[in-house]
Amino acid sequence: MSIDGGASGFPRLDDVAGWLEALGLRAWIPGCSLAPPNAEACARALPGVTTPAVRHVFSLPTSSTTGSSELTGRELAAQEPAARERAVGQLAATARRAAEARAPWVIVDLGRAVPLPPVTAPRERERGEHVLLDRLCRALHEASRSEPQAGFALATPSEPDHWLTPAVLGHVFEELGSRRRLAYWHDAGRAHALEARGEGPAARWLDLHAKRCVGIDATDAVGAEASLPAGAGEVDFLALLGAVAAATWVSLRSELATGPGPLLAAVRHLRAVRS
Repeated sequence: MSIDGGASGFPRLDDVAGWLEALGLRAWIPGCSLAPPNAEACARALPGVTTPAVRHVFSLPTSSTTGSSELTGRELAAQEPAARERAVGQLAATARRAAEARAPWVIVDLGRAVPLPPVTAPRERERGEHVLLDRLCRALHEASRSEPQAGFALATPSEPDHWLTPAVLGHVFEELGSRRRLAYWHDAGRAHALEARGEGPAARWLDLHAKRCVGIDATDAVGAEASLPAGAGEVDFLALLGAVAAATWVSLRSELATGPGPLLAAVRHLRAVRS
């Protein structure tokens, strides 16, 4: 289970323990937190609970210094050194926290990037996409050098973005995968929603990256509406789970405010699928 604390910070460990007990689960992925507790605190509050991963939202700019909602490739390139240094530092810090929690993977959550200019400026868009891709590769490379035992699993992006496609992730794996511990973490609901928005078949993500897939966020979707509990939408989890190795982690994800109730049916649905 992954609880996304977001701006509200990290959920209390006794709350996490209650959720896990109610759902009958024994594994927990700290989500979107700046300061997850260390392994000793987890062992005291959550005896016998495994932490397979820690989630990290990869930092990208959201606006230019002029206040515009879009950045040109030239503006992105100008801010690149400071932005890259910040992204590397944040990713390496999360890798250290993952090590403290004895989590083998950092899920790199590739959220929506800065809006780039429309197709009427294709050269600027191409330059911006190149800068963003280069930033991701350099951050992974340098964070891996800083924390050589860390594993980084790139997640399905949360929004349509031309610079983040299954093929682009393949380029990242080809560039860095032979030297670093890189993997893929599939989000079922996001992939379905991206297909509904015209971004290509949901199956394409696992067609290309099933061999690298170490985990699945078992979210569901109806059309372009994602982040629903498994079984509440249109995702075929029987086919999905059949496409990955039996050892692949399957995680329920919830925002902190929703409580464990909405996830109970999801647990039953997934157990029925896997039985």
